[in-house]
Amino acid sequence: MNILLTSTGNLEDNAHKHLIKALRDHHNLVETLKFDQVISYLKFDKASKWAAVDAIVCKADTDREGIATYTLPRAVSLASSFRDIPETCAMRDGRKWRSIPFIVISDLDYQFTYPSEINRLSITIIRPTSHTSDTTRKISDTVDDYIRKVLEDYHDLGMMITFEKGRARIGPALKKKDPEMESSYYYAPADRRDNKRFMTVMRDSEGLRADVELFQQLLDMGASERQMQRFFEDNPFFLTQARMGIQVSHPSYATNRWSPDFAFTSILGFTDVKDIQLLEMKGPAEEVLNTYKHHPGFTAKLHSAIDQVRHYGKFLSHPANERKLLQQLGYIPTQSKLAVLIGKAINKDQYIETFADARSYVPDVEIITYDKILETQAAQMSRIVIPDFDESPIRLAGISGGAFRL
Repeated sequence: MNILLTSTGNLEDNAHKHLIKALRDHHNLVETLKFDQVISYLKFDKASKWAAVDAIVCKADTDREGIATYTLPRAVSLASSFRDIPETCAMRDGRKWRSIPFIVISDLDYQFTYPSEINRLSITIIRPTSHTSDTTRKISDTVDDYIRKVLEDYHDLGMMITFEKGRARIGPALKKKDPEMESSYYYAPADRRDNKRFMTVMRDSEGLRADVELFQQLLDMGASERQMQRFFEDNPFFLTQARMGIQVSHPSYATNRWSPDFAFTSILGFTDVKDIQLLEMKGPAEEVLNTYKHHPGFTAKLHSAIDQVRHYGKFLSHPANERKLLQQLGYIPTQSKLAVLIGKAINKDQYIETFADARSYVPDVEIITYDKILETQAAQMSRIVIPDFDESPIRLAGISGGAFRL
């Protein structure tokens, strides 16, 4: 899930940090906004048009003074303003902001105070608990129900959706026949997607298991860089959850026909920092370390990839690239985090020591191996204990596995 978290209290206190950590530990993407900044961000900040958020969660069990007297009415007031934002306020995939779930975490007894308002505004109330896994599950259940409704809506609009092996996938019909198409959840003029193949947008436990098995097969067969690139484009959960950002394939530069394999941005579009992650890929069969007895270290292939991604980071700020980057990202990045994905790790003490030593000479570039990406996905399999969803275009249940990707 992609979650925008706000609070009537202090987002920097330990309770909020604990909730954020729990959500991220379950591979959810979480960003925060101060309570009084949410509506202005949605209505006036250009970044909101490049966002990808599945739910707004408002923690309303304390205020800044540490009491809870007026927190629920403040949260309800925020929800009211949220549901009243214009229909044209939509995200990068065309989903309307006002249609996403608004979840309030509060222990006040709302049944006798705001039942009609809470129903009218479609607010989901979650009781705070010391067991953050319960909170995470309840948020996930709410988002799953929302995604089911969105897919039903998209199906009614004529978009191509398939259901197989625990996966829901959306196809090239993503390109609208009617550029002014609109529904309760979707506003076509805001849609910036250009999907060319079927792409997984959600999955249940069976889908997650199938994805992990397929990824393992690709690693075992030594798949090519191009095969892995296509896999990640068709199954964006893998890199999105590993890099904790929205995946952008091949952001192009005007100064060079080459481009990074992937970039990753915030789920809120861009922040005050305006940073970006750049990832250069090499194949899983490529060696990470050379075997020279007297001069062990990174292979020439890895050194070349490091030089490549450094080059891409350097040219982000080139004036000739501004127009293209604005079209693809909505902003000009001012800081970049660089990474290379290559090969597989060998669990040997000598390898670990050599890798750590070689890594110290390239502190500006993170080196990631494919088995680490696999571990991120495999770790989720023990957490998902839900029924598989009905493979029909209308009825879905038990959906999970990450954020809504269209």
